[in-house]
Amino acid sequence: NKNNSTIGAAYNTFNYPYKDFLIKFDVWDTSGQKNFYTLLPLYYKNACAVLIFYDIVLRYYFVIAIVEAYHFLSFVFFPYSMS
Repeated sequence: NKNNSTIGAAYNTFNYPYKDFLIKFDVWDTSGQKNFYTLLPLYYKNACAVLIFYDIVLRYYFVIAIVEAYHFLSFVFFPYSMS
């Protein structure tokens, strides 16, 4: 099992056939780096769902995950008010 560290942002696309559908997954990994927060709306564009992963070692990481979830919901319900 090989683990790779993310430097910057990593992006992958996966296609998953399910019944008569092809589900496309666009996976962005920003390693929680704050300099990518302004790009969050680009990641969420046309998304039907978002999975947010965080490290359970520190409570701080959980708080950051909550903030990212809030940004996603703000973008979904108020897409033109994001700055």
